[in-house]
Amino acid sequence: MTVKPSAKIGVEKIRDLLKSNGSLVLSVPTPRAPMLHPGHVQHFTAGDLGEVLAEARLQLTEIVYHLDFRLSRYSRGWSSLLRLFENRIWTIHPAMQVLKVIHYRYAMRASAKYGCRIVARAVRVSSHRETESDANN
Repeated sequence: MTVKPSAKIGVEKIRDLLKSNGSLVLSVPTPRAPMLHPGHVQHFTAGDLGEVLAEARLQLTEIVYHLDFRLSRYSRGWSSLLRLFENRIWTIHPAMQVLKVIHYRYAMRASAKYGCRIVARAVRVSSHRETESDANN
């Protein structure tokens, strides 16, 4: 997948705001995530994200996949189950409470195969020249 130049420029601008060895936590959609609106145009795999961060001299240190697609409201099976217990005719509150617990317990942390978002931590990689200039200031 080709990464848009605007993504690279944006990451470089953020890197310039970080101190030496400063951390950046970011969240990006994966190709599994549904297209919700026209401004949501760039989806990343872990490899794509690692490349963009490496080009901006940021080292990817941690990745967590978030929002399991199978339990998202855009999943046909999950939304059908929700409508069964909450619809125009009735709402079964105990069942909805159980479904909320299941959702928060299992959907928030996902696998690479089913995750809709990547939450990543990256650290600014300092060059030797940057380290010297920091020591002089």
